[in-house]
Amino acid sequence: MGLAVRDIQLAMSLRTFTPEALKDLHTTASLVPSSRFLTSAMLAPLPLAQSGHAAVLGTDGLIYVAGGFNGTNALASTQAYDPVGNAWTLLAPMAQPRDEVAGAAGADGLIYVFGGHDEEVVTESAEVYNPRSRRWTSIAAMPAPRFGHTAVRAPNGEIYVIGGLASLDATGPENTVWAYDPVGDQWRTLASLPARFGAAAVGDANGLIYLLGGDDGTVTLNTVYAYDPARNVWTQVASMGTPREGHGAALAADGRIIVAGGYDGAVFTRTAEAFGRP
Repeated sequence: MGLAVRDIQLAMSLRTFTPEALKDLHTTASLVPSSRFLTSAMLAPLPLAQSGHAAVLGTDGLIYVAGGFNGTNALASTQAYDPVGNAWTLLAPMAQPRDEVAGAAGADGLIYVFGGHDEEVVTESAEVYNPRSRRWTSIAAMPAPRFGHTAVRAPNGEIYVIGGLASLDATGPENTVWAYDPVGDQWRTLASLPARFGAAAVGDANGLIYLLGGDDGTVTLNTVYAYDPARNVWTQVASMGTPREGHGAALAADGRIIVAGGYDGAVFTRTAEAFGRP
């Protein structure tokens, strides 16, 4: 198995591709000058030093950081970053500590977190944070415990929870895909895909969900799968030029999916690669 999820750090690299051109991708690698990026010195530091947390962009423009690990204990803390004011605010803590937790913003403006562990026990429990009332509330638990999993909101408002590990002594990740319905507060099982943890997931404007890279318990992966909610089918659509786990991904305003950094199975990568139409 590759690095533990907690040990994976984000390296400064970019990889982009347009979903429409996924089947015809070709790598055109080039380095991105570091001068184009903000350095950590230009942003206010986190109130707490930590890793393994969930970071979620809220519909209010704030970035919410929940849970994590401080080197000794799992955390229940919640913090919000205001990009305009360049300031962090400590918020109400979750009901329980959650290291290597997954999170996503709901279409309702609420912040959802799923699973994680407290360094001893992996949990299936889940919570939701209401930025207006500034309170956490327990919601329906996942079908089984998970950590190192991925959460992403689908265009229909459901939140998909993908893969992850079931126990701290697991020998490999799970292949499960679950959909959480915030309106009905209930879960359903979707089509499975090759098992992995430490992957990144992004939904696009066409309603598809892309899962990129991760670790299958033996090697770091470069595969990209697309999920079609209408057909409940996963399809392998491309391979990244660099295997990645513990990376980040986001949908850009121009429709491209941006995949940043990660661990390639040997080192933390600083490569920059562009795919598809610019």
